[in-house]
Amino acid sequence: MRDIIDKRKKFIAGTVLTMVVLAGCGSYNGARAKSTTIGLNSNGSVVNAIIEDFSQSYYDVDELKKSIDTEINDYNSAKGEDLVSLKKLAKDGDNVRVIMTYRSAEDFADFNKETFYYGTASNAAEGGIKLPDSLNDTDGKAAQTSAIENYADRKVVVTADKARIVTPYPIAYVSEDVKLISSTEADLSAVKDDTAVLLLEK
Repeated sequence: MRDIIDKRKKFIAGTVLTMVVLAGCGSYNGARAKSTTIGLNSNGSVVNAIIEDFSQSYYDVDELKKSIDTEINDYNSAKGEDLVSLKKLAKDGDNVRVIMTYRSAEDFADFNKETFYYGTASNAAEGGIKLPDSLNDTDGKAAQTSAIENYADRKVVVTADKARIVTPYPIAYVSEDVKLISSTEADLSAVKDDTAVLLLEK
């Protein structure tokens, strides 16, 4: 997902062009998203709210839904269980609002064919995901990653996506160009590196 904001936006935009021819802490459902947002829940599931321009008269919501349903059915059939689902697809003014859920960060990454990791920093390293040598705290002050207290046991998000992201726990450290919106939300649209990193408080 490089050109617009992310791969799902590209997927929907591409489909549109083709037509021319959980309660408690960490719960996120995407219902109030104003722009494309990825929400992580404390149980590891992912909710992706996609907001895309849908103003052209020849765009067809039913055809878009059919295309997305096919992609989801193909994925779930290949995996042998329902890991991805479409929760909502509706016209919202000049935009279309799509809400998709994923059983895990791994399913999100696999379905969208992009880097997306959520887990401990130590497991990220074991999986070959290298974090930056330094990260910035919430005041913008750089710190050596390896020196951050309890670094290895903290949850980390590593993503190639350049949308907004909502985390189940407060964000403590971020990589370059990540803009914090709140203690649990960040805007990645200005990130120049291939991936953005968010190290959480726990």
